[in-house]
Amino acid sequence: VEGRSALNEEIVGKLHTLLRPFMLRRLKSEVARDLPTKREVVVHCRLSRRQRAIYCNYMDLAETRTTLAEGTFHGVVAVLLGLRKVCNHPDLFEDRPIMSALVIQHAIELLLPRQCLLLANA
Repeated sequence: VEGRSALNEEIVGKLHTLLRPFMLRRLKSEVARDLPTKREVVVHCRLSRRQRAIYCNYMDLAETRTTLAEGTFHGVVAVLLGLRKVCNHPDLFEDRPIMSALVIQHAIELLLPRQCLLLANA
């Protein structure tokens, strides 16, 4: 409640006492003692032609250039997130129609022999 810090503290205290029995707070080291220590491996890979084209087009946009020239934290982070989307999955950045190698030009009709139908009804 605005302007009533004492009341707010009291409400928060009551909530803590109500929720404390249901909260389980443990450290990862206490729970999983047999896990090996974390190891990070950085693997560098090249962008595909499509990713490279989207990346370059995004960097050539006037909006991207002005955002980077302004140098605001949120603007730069937004540009970096856009570049990360291009690298991780370009379909998130630019939709591409789904093309299938399987093309069925005519509907295939499956005709069951009369004997199979008679056996099924028996």
